[in-house]
Amino acid sequence: MSDRGRDRTLIRNFQREIERQCRFAMLSLQDIEQSREEGDGLFFWYSVESLLVAVGRITRILWPEEESRFPEMRRELRDTLGLSDESPFLPLGIVEKFENFDRVLEDWYATSESRRFFDLYTEPLDVLADTTTSDRFRGYDTEKDSILFNGVSYPTAPVSRIVEDLAARAARELAKPRFDTE
Repeated sequence: MSDRGRDRTLIRNFQREIERQCRFAMLSLQDIEQSREEGDGLFFWYSVESLLVAVGRITRILWPEEESRFPEMRRELRDTLGLSDESPFLPLGIVEKFENFDRVLEDWYATSESRRFFDLYTEPLDVLADTTTSDRFRGYDTEKDSILFNGVSYPTAPVSRIVEDLAARAARELAKPRFDTE
């Protein structure tokens, strides 16, 4: 197989995974809305975490934090999807805090003065006005539709638009012929 054929295989597989993860993110956003309407807190937080996993995977594929074995292909992948070198998603910090909750919790325990622990809350922020942001863990601002972690806000509306657009771009790329026809 030529180098070019191998390049396309990897890029197409990345495009396929991007399209799939975008679909997972869209399903998660729908589930977040449904669980809010039904008042199902467990399903709500399951859906939030599912959204963050999908967004994290998309981000890591397109903008790897560590040195990629094929950085030129990651650039080409972004080019095929019409993306710049800058991620339209927020930095992975909030995703990593959810993923590494054990470490965050240990750090909080070692440094918190009050050890007032608020987690998995979906109330308006004024309810927690007297608490420091370091004592607020996973939260959801219902007025702004934003995922929160230690005072950092991650609005879901822009994510919805980005993943819908990105899924469509990836699907268009995947619909193109796999091999040169000339």
